[in-house]
Amino acid sequence: MDEIGVFGKRGRVAMPRPLRHGLATTALVLVVCGAVAAVSGYSLATERTPQAAGRALSGLIYPALIAVVVVAVGGWVWLRRVLLFRRPGRVCRLRRVRIQRGLLVRSWLETQESPRCWIPVFFEPELVTLPSPATARLHGKRLAAVEIDGVRLYPSGRLRTTQPLGRRGDNPALPDEHAPARARTAARWPRQLRVDSVLLVTAPIVGLFWVFLDDSGVFGWLGATAVTAFVALWWAAIRGSDPS
Repeated sequence: MDEIGVFGKRGRVAMPRPLRHGLATTALVLVVCGAVAAVSGYSLATERTPQAAGRALSGLIYPALIAVVVVAVGGWVWLRRVLLFRRPGRVCRLRRVRIQRGLLVRSWLETQESPRCWIPVFFEPELVTLPSPATARLHGKRLAAVEIDGVRLYPSGRLRTTQPLGRRGDNPALPDEHAPARARTAARWPRQLRVDSVLLVTAPIVGLFWVFLDDSGVFGWLGATAVTAFVALWWAAIRGSDPS
């Protein structure tokens, strides 16, 4: 059934965009970890010296641990957030702001009541066309989910009572005629990857650090760099990066 509200006409979506994004990046991490573990397992089976076998074993354990952590953390994060909408809600007025801190840009919802609070939320394209302020229903306290005209906005972190640090950009009071087009562009997967790819700059450095500890050479560096790069994409999804 379609609903009409401040976002205009929209249909219900079976799976929210942030969850699809999180599952996609989790799958990418698992594929890369599986590939690295397979190569390391083959090396472990064919190496003849204890030193080489030890390096191959560490190359097997590292991606396995990463895979377990990614699945456990992602599952826990989303279980808690889905259950939030079962809690009683309260009505409040809020506005959407974008805050860039370092390489990461996130969407926040700033309440207009006193005392003010700031709720980090996973990106949904409807945020681009959200007027400021808008009436919403909040579910939860320290971890608060938001519902606006049937659109569910899941928190990407805990509610804050102090303004987040970083460069701030506010939504206009009323969206302009180009806002729907910007929202559709921002919601596309390639756009999300381009925004999140800035976090990949640390991957080669982590790979070098791993080689220094493990003395696994070029192939060890490639494996650690690949795993770190895809974990960075997953981390951006878990933190709620904003591609708009």
